[in-house]
Amino acid sequence: ERLERLPAGAVRLRGPLRVDVEHAEETLRDGRLAVEVRQWSAASEASQAVLDELAGEVLAGDEADWLEEVRRAVADLRVEALELRATAALRMGACADALGAARAAVAVSGTRQPAWALIMEAQARQGDVAGASETFHALRRKLMRESGLTPSRQLIELHDRIMAGELGGNGHARSSVGFPAALSLESGGEAFVGRQAILDRLRERYARAKGGARQFVALCGEPGIGKTRLATEFARE
Repeated sequence: ERLERLPAGAVRLRGPLRVDVEHAEETLRDGRLAVEVRQWSAASEASQAVLDELAGEVLAGDEADWLEEVRRAVADLRVEALELRATAALRMGACADALGAARAAVAVSGTRQPAWALIMEAQARQGDVAGASETFHALRRKLMRESGLTPSRQLIELHDRIMAGELGGNGHARSSVGFPAALSLESGGEAFVGRQAILDRLRERYARAKGGARQFVALCGEPGIGKTRLATEFARE
């Protein structure tokens, strides 16, 4: 509704205007800052906002040389938003979401190595070491075939760490620390449901602690509400 098409192909803009691409760039910057301070939920929300903002094709149906450049820039923003989403999902323990976002980034970007690294890390965190290694070698073959290049040193080092077993199921160095007896009890086989939001908050706090920022979390509620069960499930994870 902001565009008025005039004769001979001219277009007039009706103000006031809000440029979605510029707004998406600002939101992406906020998401990057959230990653720097390990605010994973905020980073995830920012990435989704960028993807929502840039859904669809820029000026679908129009063709121009300058427009192709804009479309490429928008595609790059989408890829960065997908990588941001994958990074936040990994740090919150949502490996499946991270894997989906990283693969979507690769589908757009081709050989962009940060996206491939996120796929490898997500696979390793899910326990699929063989799949992570195959992903690495698939990229290596693709790079050699298309440009005669090899994977970056960072990607090679990530592959080496995965193959050496340095990345456990939570994406960090494996630990042999035991759990208190109360958290080692069997759950009795009952399904654990309805606590996703709380688990996400715990994962975010745990990720901050792993990054060096001390965290203290108190689980509060009436007797029988499931505090011990929640702690047990999170400790197992």
